[in-house]
Amino acid sequence: MVYKYVNAGLKSKAEAIKRMMDGEVFYFGKDKIFYSEDQQYTSPFIILGDKEARLGPSWSKYREWTIQVECSWYDNLSGGILCWVSNDENDENGWMEKIVTGYDEGFIYPFNTRLNRWKYARPMTKEEITKYTIKE
Repeated sequence: MVYKYVNAGLKSKAEAIKRMMDGEVFYFGKDKIFYSEDQQYTSPFIILGDKEARLGPSWSKYREWTIQVECSWYDNLSGGILCWVSNDENDENGWMEKIVTGYDEGFIYPFNTRLNRWKYARPMTKEEITKYTIKE
């Protein structure tokens, strides 16, 4: 699984505390910030990085804290991905193989190929790539 880090959108320290106590984990740079009632820690609010530290100074930076979210397949299309594309999701014969090179969120046709834009796209499976592109 691939993850990316996005701003947690915290509006206050109170919100950060509540979300941590509800089990959410935050990140500040490479440091992991979380709540734990484990007695091995000196405080229930923990920051772990190269070494365990007190959260103290990081509280003032809560607006910069991030959360970890799972990436979609189209979040990193820098090299392009071989996909089935179509403008009609229900037309079984309307899907074509293209290399998707970009994704524009919010557009009706968000998937970009070299010459066109498409409404729907899904990556080819390894089996499909072998079946349709590798001829012996």
